[in-house]
Amino acid sequence: MRQGLLSSLRRHAWNDRQFLAVYGICALGLTIAWYYQRGTSALDGMSLVTSDTVSVFATKKDSITQSSGTRLTSLKPDTTVPVISCIDQGNYSIYQIELPDGKSGYVNDGDYRLRDKQYSDLAWCGAEPRNSRWKLGWVNCAGPDFRKIAQDSETGPGPELPVFKLNRQLVLAVPKKYLPNAGSLGHEPRTCTKLSDLLTHQYLYFYVLGDWSSGAKPSNVISSNVPEAGVRSEWLTVRIDRALPEPQRSVEDLKIWEKLDRQRAEEFAAAAREIGGLRCASWCEGFNGFETVSLRYWQRDGFVEIHASYNSKRYGGLQVYWTTNVSDLSQWQSIEHEIWKLIDEWSLLGKA
Repeated sequence: MRQGLLSSLRRHAWNDRQFLAVYGICALGLTIAWYYQRGTSALDGMSLVTSDTVSVFATKKDSITQSSGTRLTSLKPDTTVPVISCIDQGNYSIYQIELPDGKSGYVNDGDYRLRDKQYSDLAWCGAEPRNSRWKLGWVNCAGPDFRKIAQDSETGPGPELPVFKLNRQLVLAVPKKYLPNAGSLGHEPRTCTKLSDLLTHQYLYFYVLGDWSSGAKPSNVISSNVPEAGVRSEWLTVRIDRALPEPQRSVEDLKIWEKLDRQRAEEFAAAAREIGGLRCASWCEGFNGFETVSLRYWQRDGFVEIHASYNSKRYGGLQVYWTTNVSDLSQWQSIEHEIWKLIDEWSLLGKA
């Protein structure tokens, strides 16, 4: 009986040791996993999109010490590659990416943005941003390049004037009262002391509060359409985008497009009527002094809702979109004047 009791105790002791060993291994594994996850995030549909040439390095360390690190390759502008992981190391945001040849590399500094699978304007990778306005694309700069907009004898505009770069000819310091939003930076920005430190944005929104719905002229109110209920707003919403590169077309394709453009112009000319400084058919066109503005309108209950879009060659090429409510269509001209007046005022590189 005594021998059986000893055997039972030995079995329990062995089982306890097995349990403690398994428990220890699991705890160690969880600790390692937590430690690894703390610095690296698993990604689902996140991509890195370049705005300019971006260097890719062999290791995390190389991406930090770029002058001596091993450069694997360079990504050309407007290249999209999958992000494998986001790594927050000290003051650096590092991204492990998958290259077209299937290999991986590391990106730290450069002119790029992040995009998730929902194409969200708030895409962010790694630890939560220390400044929530980085998710709106806001960057504050201080240095000789920013003396034009310096406040209180400083060398930079401060938090009241975030700076946005659309291309090499257009850098804007937009007062925060206009609620500027260029989408998330996607990662912590580098310290901005000169223009070359700025990331390039694909677009910029801003909002202008105006009195566009007063002083209607009966001759310019579109009354042929049946009025619909709508919410009247005095806000003008503006979006400016970097111009897209011209598509490469064959000689035959160019002939087809030219023929279609001629047919469109002939059909528009036959149906158009003059109203409020515009020529209108199923859409309207007007010249703002630099380029032709295209817009569409909808008659609402007591006001007209306008959506405008066009390409401009100013500031290196832009696509311009805006929408607001007006009392009559002739006010599109004052709106155009206001938009470009503000852009010229905010430009750090002078007027177009």
